[in-house]
Amino acid sequence: MFALMTTTWASAQTERLRVGERSSGIDQLALKKLVDTFSNLADVKDVKSQMDLFTDDAEVHSKAGEHVSVMKGKEQIGKAFADYLALFDVVYHLNGQKNIVAEA
Repeated sequence: MFALMTTTWASAQTERLRVGERSSGIDQLALKKLVDTFSNLADVKDVKSQMDLFTDDAEVHSKAGEHVSVMKGKEQIGKAFADYLALFDVVYHLNGQKNIVAEA
């Protein structure tokens, strides 16, 4: 399984998205497209469409400093994302670096 880690610029929190078990160049491109789509939807605060990118049993681990929050399932993840995005008038993600970590 891969864990895709992205850092949101505004909050410096880290999210882990479970995305699959392959690591070819095509998968790298698919992961980039997934992250870019996720970020673009966050930029327009379209949490409902973001949730379509998650499986029903998805987990998001969000880290701020030493504190780690774990959200499980689309409903809990969607609520947390919507609540967080509501704090900002404008959201904009810059997706430059991506660290892909294989987990057994």
